[in-house]
Amino acid sequence: MRRWLKGTALVVCVGVALRVFFLWFEIAGLSTLDRTRQGWTFPSTVYSDWLTLRTSEPLPLEWFENYLRKAGYTEVSSADLPGPGAYEIQGDWLFVHTRPFFSPSRSEAYQGEQFLRIKDSSSSIDRLEVSTDGRSWTGSDTARLEPIAIAHFYDQSSQNREFILPERIPPALKNAVVAIEDRRFFSHGAWDIRAIGRAAWDDVKRGRAAEGGSTLTQQLAKNIFLTREKTLWRKFLELGVAEMIELRYSKPEILGMYLNQVYLGQDGAVSVSGVGAAAKYYFNKPVSSLNLAECATLAGMVRSPLLYSPLVDPERARSRRNFVLDRMRLEGTVSPEEAEAAKSRPLGLSLSRGRGREMGLYFVDHVRNLLLDHYSPAALTSQGMNIFTTLDPFLQEAAERALQDSSHEVALVALDPATGFVRALVGGRNHRSSSFNRATQARRQPGSAFKPFVYGAALDQWRSGGTSWTLASLLSDSTFTASLPGQPELWSPRNYDGIFRGRVTVATSLEESLNVPTARLTQAISPSAVAAFARKAGIESPLKAVLSIGLGTNEVTLLELCSAYTGFAEGGQQSFPFFIKSVMGHDGTILEEDALQRKSVIDPATAYLVTWTLNQALIQGTARAAVALGMTGAFAGKTGTTEAGHDAWFIGYSPEILCGVWVGDDAPRSSGLSGPGSALPRWMSFMKISGLDRYSMPFPVPPGIQFRKVDESSGLLARSGCPRVVTMPFAGDTVPLAYCAEHPGGVIGLLRRWFGVVPHP
Repeated sequence: MRRWLKGTALVVCVGVALRVFFLWFEIAGLSTLDRTRQGWTFPSTVYSDWLTLRTSEPLPLEWFENYLRKAGYTEVSSADLPGPGAYEIQGDWLFVHTRPFFSPSRSEAYQGEQFLRIKDSSSSIDRLEVSTDGRSWTGSDTARLEPIAIAHFYDQSSQNREFILPERIPPALKNAVVAIEDRRFFSHGAWDIRAIGRAAWDDVKRGRAAEGGSTLTQQLAKNIFLTREKTLWRKFLELGVAEMIELRYSKPEILGMYLNQVYLGQDGAVSVSGVGAAAKYYFNKPVSSLNLAECATLAGMVRSPLLYSPLVDPERARSRRNFVLDRMRLEGTVSPEEAEAAKSRPLGLSLSRGRGREMGLYFVDHVRNLLLDHYSPAALTSQGMNIFTTLDPFLQEAAERALQDSSHEVALVALDPATGFVRALVGGRNHRSSSFNRATQARRQPGSAFKPFVYGAALDQWRSGGTSWTLASLLSDSTFTASLPGQPELWSPRNYDGIFRGRVTVATSLEESLNVPTARLTQAISPSAVAAFARKAGIESPLKAVLSIGLGTNEVTLLELCSAYTGFAEGGQQSFPFFIKSVMGHDGTILEEDALQRKSVIDPATAYLVTWTLNQALIQGTARAAVALGMTGAFAGKTGTTEAGHDAWFIGYSPEILCGVWVGDDAPRSSGLSGPGSALPRWMSFMKISGLDRYSMPFPVPPGIQFRKVDESSGLLARSGCPRVVTMPFAGDTVPLAYCAEHPGGVIGLLRRWFGVVPHP
C-alpha cells in the first residue's frame, strides 16, 4: 500500500512538473504571439491601397466623404480641426487633418500627419493644398490618405482583434484601466492580498462566491489559459499561472497583453476583443487617436461590456465613463480640469460603424487564395498580419454599383495598365449566393475579344522580314470554307450581321469585328503564329492552334485577358496582375513585399497600331455605342460575342485604366447576349460612375510611326479624287509607295464619278 501511494505521488509530481514546464514555455511564447491558446489569437486584416488625390482627377465629394468615414474620420464644424482624424466642409472647400500612418512599403516607412485643403469643382479636384501646421499652405499636385480596412480573416472563434504594440496604446487608456480595474497594479505582485481579503469578506457577507479580487495579471491568466468556471481549484491555478507570468514579463508588458486580449463587446456573431478592435468598432478610429473621454468609456466597459455598452445604454455608459474619470482624478493621472472637460464631451460613437466589410468580397477571396500559397490557414486567422492590397475603394464601389441588378451573371476586372495593380474586381452578381469567382476562375470563350491578338500577330511580321501587313492591307470578305481538325464538316464562318463586304482593309476588319476576313488573315499568317503572339502577350490558358483560334474559340479567364491587353495599352509592356503590395507582421515587420512585374511582349509600334484601330472601334466600329452612352475620353476597346450569345465581353482601356467586363450564364445555354448590347453598357456604366469616362490622356505615339492618308477601297495612298480617305498610322518602312489608280483627281476624275463611268466602290 505504501509503495502504491509513493508511486502515485511520484506520477502526480512528475505530471505536475511536466505541466508546469510546458506551461512556462507557453507563457514565454506570449511575447512572440505563439497563438496556442484561445484568447490570444489575432485575425489578419486586409487593407485597400492608399487613397491618392490628384488635381483634375474625378473625385465626387460625397464619395470622398464616404471614404473618410470608412477610414474613421469625424466631421466637425469648428474652424480649427481638433486633431488628426477630423474633417470639415466649408462651401466648396474640404479641410482634412490626416493621421500619421506606417506605410507598407520599405521605401516609405512612415507618413506623418498633415493638413489638406481641397477644393471640389464639378466632381473633380480643382485645387489641392498641403500644410504641416494648418496655417502655412502650399499648392500640391498629389496627396495621400491611409488605407482602409476592407476585411478580416477570422478563426472559428470569430474574435476580432488587432494587435497593438504597447507603446502605441495611449497612456490615458492604460491609466484609465488601471484606475478602475487594479489601481495598485504597479505596486503589488501577481496577487493583491488586500483585494483578495476584501473579496473574501464580501463573499462572507453575501453568503456566496462572487467575482472579485483578481489583479489584471490574474485576469490575463484566466482569459488565455483557463476557463471561467468559479471554483476554488480554478482560482488556485489562476494564482499559479499569474505568478509565472509576473516572473516572465514586466508590468508594462503584462498591461499591454491584457489590453490586447480583453473582451469589450459583440459585433453580431463576432467578438470585439482588445482595445485596437474596440476603438475602431465603437469610434471608428485607431486606438492611438482616442481622446481621454473615449479612453475612459472603453475602460469602463471592461467590467461588463454588455452592461456598460454605449450602444445598449448611452446614459449608463456616460455615467460609468464619468466614474472612471473621477477615479483617474483621485489617482492623480488626470487633473480636475481635464476630467471635467472630458465629462462634458459627447460619447462620440461612430455613425459609420461596420461599413466597408462587404466591399470587394471576390477580391478578398482571391487575396486569401494567393496568401495560402505562402501561409497556413491558421497563420492567416491568428497571427494578426496586415495585408495591404491594390484595391481602390472608389473604383470597387463603382464596379459593384455598375453591375448591380443584373439578370445574368457578371464579372469585372479593372486594373492600372502601367503597374498591373488590380483596382477593382467583381466575380459575380451575388457573393452570398455564389462565391465562385467568374473573373479569375471561369474559363470561357472570348469570341471576338481575342481578335486583337490575330491582328497584332499580322502587323508584327514586318519586323522579321515577312509579309508586311499594314492597317491598309486588303482582306477578302467573301464566302470562306475550311476544314478543322476533328470535325467532319467544313467550317464556314459568317459575319455577325450575315453580310459580306467584298474587299476591306485590315483596320476596317478589326473595327467592325468581321469574322470572315479574320479567318482569312489567321490562315495567311498561320494559327500557330496567332497562338505564339497571344502566348507572348500573356494568355496562359491552353491554346489550340487551329484556324478558328482567331475567332476566340479557346477558353480564357477575364483576368488573364485583361492582363494580356496591357501590352497594347502600355506600348508593348505587359503588366502582370498585382493584388498584394505587402504583408506586415503584427509588430510592423514586413514579411513580404511584392515587386512590379513588367516585360516587353509586343513591339511598341505594333501595340500602337492595334490600339489606334481599337480606338476607331469605339468611334465608328462595333463599340460605337460608347459615344452614344456618353464616352468623351480617348479610349480603345474590343467587343466579344460567342456563338448563340452565350457570352458577352468588352475590354476597354486608356493609358490610365483598363477594364474588362463579362456577362453571361454559368449554364451553357443560348442567352441572346452580345458584346455591344450587354457588356459594353456595363463597362460604360462603370466608367461613368467612377468619372473615368471624362478623364483620359491620349495614347502616346511611339517613334517610327508615320501617318498617311489612304484610300480605303485600294489600300494605297490617297489622291484628291478618292471618295473614302482615312488617315492611318504605319510602322517603320511599311508605308505604301503607290498612289491609288482607281480614283484619279482633277476634272476628269470628278466627271467620271458623276456620270458613273467608274462605279463608286
